[in-house]
Amino acid sequence: MIDKQPRLIIFLVFMTTLVVQWLYSGDVSSAGGGEKNVAENLSNTVTNDPETSHQKTVFKNLVGMQFVRIPRGKFIMGSPSKEPGRTIFEAQNEVFIQKPFYIQMTEVTQGQWVEVMGDNPSVFSECGEDCPVENVSWVDAQHFIKKLSQMDSSSHYRLPTEAEWEFVCRSDSSTAFSNGNFVSFECDKDSVLNEIAWYHCNSQSKTHPVAQKSPNRWGVYDMHGNVSEWCQDVYLSLIH
Repeated sequence: MIDKQPRLIIFLVFMTTLVVQWLYSGDVSSAGGGEKNVAENLSNTVTNDPETSHQKTVFKNLVGMQFVRIPRGKFIMGSPSKEPGRTIFEAQNEVFIQKPFYIQMTEVTQGQWVEVMGDNPSVFSECGEDCPVENVSWVDAQHFIKKLSQMDSSSHYRLPTEAEWEFVCRSDSSTAFSNGNFVSFECDKDSVLNEIAWYHCNSQSKTHPVAQKSPNRWGVYDMHGNVSEWCQDVYLSLIH
């Protein structure tokens, strides 16, 4: 049964600290098909869910955060054993997302964070209010969500689960990236990755404003690269 009041899910992003590097061997400009923080962060288009087509597919909340509706669906979570860059934690499993939800179309920006929290913890604060907020912990993200929910009591906000995150990241694809497979391993010569991601070959080791690269087929930006994202749940080896 479809939930008639899908929950709203937001990206909460962070600067990769020493502790997080121990969990996730990336950096602020890394990218990959299964990129996410393990401690955390659809098989149809957002307009093709007949049971819930009466609901809006995109909307903006009171602090300017834009959300897109994601339908329920099945996908293969994890990566093929021969995919370049794959880790032992990416065993493949079929996952069914049982309820539709809304997810923010970009990472939470510095401007949005300041609007809710009143301060800017970002290391790359000079990047500007349209750049992703970073240098925030999972607990910081929960404080942000609590305050945002108090400001907008008509909605329920939370972080995405790891499965929801990958569901959206893959956006009905089975390739290494949402728009295709690796083209080249030479730095800045992979046209597929360059189209959608800021990563170590093109980021100049700094963050960039959100939504400057192409979105995935569901309209979500920066799922590969720029910064990593927190997810709601923890990593469990039994489900991988």
